[in-house]
Amino acid sequence: MMKAKNGFIKNLHYLCLIGVIVLGLMAIIATGGGGGSSTTPTINNDTGDAGDEGEEESDTITITGDFSGGTHSKNLWLKKFFAKLFRPAYALDPNQVAKVIVFSMNNAITVSPVTNGAFSIEVNKGFPVGMIFVGAEDNYLGYLTLGNGIDTIPLTEAPTDVRNIDLEKLLSSGPVVQPSHNPLGNELALTSDEQAAIAHCDDLFASIIRNPDVDGNGKIDFLEESPMHYSLGVEYHIGGGSLAGDGTPIVDTPAKISGYALVFQAVGDDRPDDVYFTGPPDSGLSNSPSMVIYPEEGYTTYIAPHIQSPAIPPEGEYKIHCGSKKLTFTIPHPALVARNIVLVVPKVTLNENGTIYSINWRYCLGNGSGTISNPRRIMQEGIMMHIFGEGRRCEESEYPHILYVPSVAIPSTTTSHILTCDHVYWDEVDNISMGFSDVYGNNNFIHWYKSSVIETNWGSLPTGWVNDSQPPSLSTYGLTTFQERDCIHIRTRGAEWDRVRARTETTYRTGTYEWNVYVPPFNEVRTSNAIRTFLYSPQSTDANNLREIGFEIGYGTGQQRIDHEIPTGKLMCYMTVQKDESSGTPYSTNVLAIDPDNWYTLRLILSTNDQGQYVVSWKLKKENDDAFHSVPYFTCEYGPQDTSFYVEIGVESFNNLWIGDHQPALHKEAYFDRVSFNDSILYD
Repeated sequence: MMKAKNGFIKNLHYLCLIGVIVLGLMAIIATGGGGGSSTTPTINNDTGDAGDEGEEESDTITITGDFSGGTHSKNLWLKKFFAKLFRPAYALDPNQVAKVIVFSMNNAITVSPVTNGAFSIEVNKGFPVGMIFVGAEDNYLGYLTLGNGIDTIPLTEAPTDVRNIDLEKLLSSGPVVQPSHNPLGNELALTSDEQAAIAHCDDLFASIIRNPDVDGNGKIDFLEESPMHYSLGVEYHIGGGSLAGDGTPIVDTPAKISGYALVFQAVGDDRPDDVYFTGPPDSGLSNSPSMVIYPEEGYTTYIAPHIQSPAIPPEGEYKIHCGSKKLTFTIPHPALVARNIVLVVPKVTLNENGTIYSINWRYCLGNGSGTISNPRRIMQEGIMMHIFGEGRRCEESEYPHILYVPSVAIPSTTTSHILTCDHVYWDEVDNISMGFSDVYGNNNFIHWYKSSVIETNWGSLPTGWVNDSQPPSLSTYGLTTFQERDCIHIRTRGAEWDRVRARTETTYRTGTYEWNVYVPPFNEVRTSNAIRTFLYSPQSTDANNLREIGFEIGYGTGQQRIDHEIPTGKLMCYMTVQKDESSGTPYSTNVLAIDPDNWYTLRLILSTNDQGQYVVSWKLKKENDDAFHSVPYFTCEYGPQDTSFYVEIGVESFNNLWIGDHQPALHKEAYFDRVSFNDSILYD
């Protein structure tokens, strides 16, 4: 059973995809070719007999190679990289190589002797494998690389009629062994784009090939008396681009990686209840516990916290505290991830009544190009599709914001899917997520957000208004017509900390301020975002000296909703004065529960008292209500003599989580059809 910890389950959009990760990892472990599949490491000692040469097709392949006659030099570049494993300027001595070991993602391990510098080893097809070379005492000596970033042998879709790969003479530089005959493009006919994708995919699996003693006890982990098998993968969330009004994809290049989570797996008997992740200083991981734990018979999967900054794990050492053991994995530089990651690009086909008939897709690299002729060389057997939005759900979906999810995984070799229900309306869709697990245990979730169905002249504002968005937000504001009203439309992106705002060019002081705003239905719960109508003074200097007064409408955190007794289905409207230490003004807030999917008039009155201080009154009225709702007034320690205000509107996501428990996964928006100022005091 999956265990979600410490509020992680609150992020529904993220959590509903965790099943893809777990199913993908289970597929790696639970399936395999021949007798090599097992939930615990299984060692097969190969005598080197190639088998019956008369067979035309085979599920196994015999790999041969010969160290005799090859060149073997020191590699000075690897001196630092392998400092803990090898003496400086290490050179592999072919006379010391006693065994070749091949191991795969399904934990099948095959060992074969090296005799007079030559070896022949028979391994199962169907999985990528790593090849290492060891001495007579099982001491690690080096590993095979095929070059161009590929440190594995990708046998996942090896042709059935290929029964032998002769690497021919083996050359080494330090512990790195290269064949004089490279099977890539020969026996293994991968396209250049597929090779680029595999060079990205195999990085974390290859970290074990480069260091098979991750617990640092001087012994190769899977050769120990009570062997444990460890693997490390990564999960990426990717902004693939957008979907136009007719369902046509617009691909962003290179791909926009929005976050990562490490996926660690321990196979064997000695598995702890939890593990702790620590990475380089800029990784976002520092003794961080797992956020999701999935125990199964024989193995456990641990998923680290989802990190958004940085969005890609930086180069360096990652340590995992696994019970009494401290495991070390080295992740290489991720410079080409955004270009070489595989995207699933959907195209939506609609019925005449506006419902979705089918989704077709193609595969490409993150740079927008590429030919993935056989996706099974890269991805496991299963594409996961989620259609998010607000509306009537298909019976297959048990989550409130998922309109449709297929009941079974879609084969990755297909490129189309006809929906099994006929009531998913395109205008109710927010985004489509296409996910898959690759053959190395990594997971990609590509999100495609639908372009606004409202025709908005993005980037345009009325005369007298200017952009006040906080970087790196996009300028997703503009003029539009909504519900037969001329409006300013403001929208944030999903899975981004956007703070999109517009303000007046002129500042104002005492008087009556009003905003007429449409508050849409909420499409997620407990997300840290707000619709904002407020006054902001240019006399503000920093977060502790903030002269800001206004309304902020959001879902609220779970605890805030309990504290203020907010009924289910309501939003929270905060009426606030921010703290300003320079004047001695404390923070103040009042809260009212309001109904989404309504127009509201928000009125803020600034008057003064006898000391010349601002006195703030807030009033709120839902359209068609007879009267305003009011909250107690508040007196500031500053006044019009030294403080004036811009009038602001905005939709913002807050990474300090003050108004929600997690980052929004879906876009947020609001419509403003009137903003006014009157230097008179209007009460009702």
